[in-house]
Amino acid sequence: MTLVAVASWRGLGATTSSLLLASGAAAAGHPSWLVEADPAGGVLNARIPDLRAESGTSVESVAFDPDEADGLGLLRSSFRPFGSTRVLTLAPDSFQAWSALSSPRRDWIGDLRRLDGVVVVDVGSLRGGLLPSWRIVEQADALVLCTTPDPASLVSTTQWIETKGQSAPGVVGLAADTSKLLVVDAPVTAGERFGPAVAGELGDRVVGWWPWEPRTVDAVHRGASLDHRSLRRSTLARAVLATIASLAGPPPEAPDEPESATPVVPPPPLGHARAAAPAPPTPTPSAAPSTSTPPAAPGVPPPPIGHSRAVARDSRSDAGPDAAEEPSA
Repeated sequence: MTLVAVASWRGLGATTSSLLLASGAAAAGHPSWLVEADPAGGVLNARIPDLRAESGTSVESVAFDPDEADGLGLLRSSFRPFGSTRVLTLAPDSFQAWSALSSPRRDWIGDLRRLDGVVVVDVGSLRGGLLPSWRIVEQADALVLCTTPDPASLVSTTQWIETKGQSAPGVVGLAADTSKLLVVDAPVTAGERFGPAVAGELGDRVVGWWPWEPRTVDAVHRGASLDHRSLRRSTLARAVLATIASLAGPPPEAPDEPESATPVVPPPPLGHARAAAPAPPTPTPSAAPSTSTPPAAPGVPPPPIGHSRAVARDSRSDAGPDAAEEPSA
């Protein structure tokens, strides 16, 4: 989860930059949320007709709901889908907006960190002393300060970042050094302007240097995502995606597929198949004529050892000379 507070000190507002960041987060694969928290009042209701507040779909409806016990569920259900992101608008009236931030009935600001993905919060201008939106600034992972490249705005905003918001004696600054510089080359001032080469001198404080493309800005205000095919060649879209990668990192990986219920049998080790194969049957040799003495009849004791040979010699000796072989004719 990444909480990004978008604000301005001098040069231009933060609403359009917040909308571009939220759209870029969605295009990069993050769950994306956009919240208006400018104490001076919201502007998206007037700027985008599709986001005009309905009952139960605004910051003040979340802040002053007396009945709902599940604060996170109430916060989630109050967002309205817009393009590829979800938006929670704020009343344009400054009295209602200030009250929803300074004295809400429920701690909806604390619930922002319980959302998943990238949460972009437009906190408006940081001028005017201790603001009710300062709590969001303090708990944010990154505070993105928007400015233009004209010398006065860029130098003043850079000094604010270097002093961590202590712009005057007695002013409470940031507890942590989380501020980043975002330069938007919007045509809001005349005269000399710095070029993108200055970003190298400012170092890693600069999280983006965006060109101004009215066509891309208009498409996002109508609900188009920055990864839409009509914006593939947009330099602004590529710059926004690079800023999101710097602030939130890569998108979350898809969850692994559940394992199959069928057990997986590992393959046998090398040589196992040959060892496990049954040996071929050994051929049975043909029966040879037995030279042993046939078994004796039942009840007759077997002859003594060597009896057969002795009987054969006695037979030949009894035959005499007449048993000799006669010559052939």
